[in-house]
Amino acid sequence: MWFIHADNTETEIPITQATPGAIIESVPASRRVRVAKDGSGNFTTINDAVKNVPLNQNAYFLIYVDEGKYEEYVLITSDRPYLILAGAGEGKTIITGNRSTGTGWGTFYSSTVAVEAENFIGFNMTIENTAGPVNSQAVALRTSASFSAFHRCTILGFQDTLFVHVGYQFFRQCTIAGTIDFIFGYSSVVFQNCIFILRQPLNGQSNVITASGRNCSTDLTGISIHMSSIMSAPELKNTTVSYLGRPWGNYARSAFLLSNFKASIDPSRWYPMNGSPADVEFGEFDNPGLGTRASVLRNNGTLDHKLDRNSAYQFTVDRMLMGGNWIGNMTVPYTKGLFP
Repeated sequence: MWFIHADNTETEIPITQATPGAIIESVPASRRVRVAKDGSGNFTTINDAVKNVPLNQNAYFLIYVDEGKYEEYVLITSDRPYLILAGAGEGKTIITGNRSTGTGWGTFYSSTVAVEAENFIGFNMTIENTAGPVNSQAVALRTSASFSAFHRCTILGFQDTLFVHVGYQFFRQCTIAGTIDFIFGYSSVVFQNCIFILRQPLNGQSNVITASGRNCSTDLTGISIHMSSIMSAPELKNTTVSYLGRPWGNYARSAFLLSNFKASIDPSRWYPMNGSPADVEFGEFDNPGLGTRASVLRNNGTLDHKLDRNSAYQFTVDRMLMGGNWIGNMTVPYTKGLFP
């Protein structure tokens, strides 16, 4: 893949480093820019590259980010749709920040990267918030637009790592690490073939993977974790209790489907917050390693149930993400139904 610089020189980046599929290969050289900290690219910061993306475009524009640690806060505003942000690899291209509620930023504005533009693709990079558990909510990535896809990205934080704010979003072969409510929001979001890592919170705190904010019974939103793996970070203490999720909204909706559990989850599965058994929908379908469930209806105000195949299908890409055709158009791999 070739990049044209301001002096009309060209740089070739191996295609295996810069593409999740044919859509990137189809982006013409005139719509590609390269970010390199050493000055060898078009820009030295990601933000400068984003500022130069054409407004309100209807064709993809590629920002390729060279290997390196980029200490900046990246905002993709709504007037910059059809943007691809691609790195040199997870752990190689790192966007890092440390804003948090503990330092006065609030949850919404603490994000290291925020995507507010539709038809965004993030690929092959690490996004992190290093504020740590002592600083409470600290978002690494906030997604606030529909038709966003992330492929082979690592997203690291502690409390509130990934804010799936609003819209339709899809994550494939990503790694997400955190502690309390580390996937939370109001979106309709599906994670496939991802790895979720439970980290060590402050002493006395528990880990909670999901916190769906669904507040209307007719909304087809929720959090679906499908064909993924849940594991513990090496530092996680055996005394730390971990849960699948809790109801952040009164009509919270979350499910784990065909996922492999290598981390220990409390037998009660779900942690109380808002809502009542008649309002929330927490589901499980064929998850190896999850262990024995304590009960179906529990007296702490949450409802969980073992889904049958038809009920589990309601948490697939087909049902939650409008059939998934938009993901296919991005040439990001996905499974439409329950099984590959």
